[in-house]
Amino acid sequence: MCGDLIIMKNKLIILLSFLVIVAILTSCNENQLDVEYSLTFSEVVNQLDTPEKLLEYMKDNFTEAWHEGHISYSPEVFFNIKEGDCKDLATFGSYVLDQHGYEVKIMCVKLSGELIGQHSLTIFRYKDDKLKYITNNMCNIEIIEVESVEEILVCETERLGCEITKYGFVPAGSTYVWVDGL
Repeated sequence: MCGDLIIMKNKLIILLSFLVIVAILTSCNENQLDVEYSLTFSEVVNQLDTPEKLLEYMKDNFTEAWHEGHISYSPEVFFNIKEGDCKDLATFGSYVLDQHGYEVKIMCVKLSGELIGQHSLTIFRYKDDKLKYITNNMCNIEIIEVESVEEILVCETERLGCEITKYGFVPAGSTYVWVDGL
């Protein structure tokens, strides 16, 4: 009889503890991190372990929606809203590649001519030490292998049909996607 009471008491403590945890988790305000959302983001990032998988994921899951300024969405926010522009693709792509050990950064270019403005590219190297970049243009997003940064400038000038007047770099995953002074 006494043993049954102890077992019942332990079960009651476990049940009450569970209810307290549920109450805490369901009372979180919107500024706190959604646990399920974070796990899903992390799982996807873990699965995108090659540039080719990343590229296919971006093609299949994101749509173009320009927003003004030099501040991109964080990788996790962009993952959730699934729309953005070149700076958001650059931030997301560079973050993912960085998580898998690639040497990666965001290249910011200033354009003149018909496409006056800015554009962001994701440049990276891996074990083969070959320099590659992701165009981050939703109409034609692709990975291009090049020999140098100068070749990127030539390729992008030709691809975009405008002149690149200045360029610079920011770290992988940066949400301020611009280089001061450009």
